[in-house]
Amino acid sequence: MKKIIFSLIVFWSLSISYAQSDFGLNLNRNILLNKPAFCCPKDGKSNPWQFYGGFGLGWTNNEFYADIKPGILYRLAPKFRIGGNLQFTYLSRKSFGTTSRYYIYGYDLLALFLPVSQMELSADYQHSFVSQNISGNQLSRQVKAFFVGAAYRTRHVAIGMKYDLLYDENNSLYNSPFIPFVRIYF
Repeated sequence: MKKIIFSLIVFWSLSISYAQSDFGLNLNRNILLNKPAFCCPKDGKSNPWQFYGGFGLGWTNNEFYADIKPGILYRLAPKFRIGGNLQFTYLSRKSFGTTSRYYIYGYDLLALFLPVSQMELSADYQHSFVSQNISGNQLSRQVKAFFVGAAYRTRHVAIGMKYDLLYDENNSLYNSPFIPFVRIYF
């Protein structure tokens, strides 16, 4: 079931990325000038800003999860970008007659290196604030993570895997230091 849901999300993401308009780009002109088609508007000036985001949605009989991560990148050089994003997550879990609710918010600082057009290497610092409500008991904590990762990149989508260098089995937000991810670029 997880493979089917993941396949549908990837297919949906790819179909959104190719359904976007070209925003008035002259693709033939960009190819002749040896510039990537997605970076240069019609007037030939390069816009260094790019929006991106991630999302998550999942549920089982006892759990519901929703996550959204809007972000922005700034192109410092043709192959190097820096940026950041905000994170908002809600998780509800029922087990043994109790309901747990988690509210997670925070930020990421991101650096990307694109050695070739289809590959993305990343370093990502994440600082999250977690508020837990377990049967009326309120707990709060902060979680820090530093990820290094790699992804396959198309025009509007990057799909990859990242590894948490600061992973702590007792304090991390994730069950494993290896985290798959999908970024959608606008």
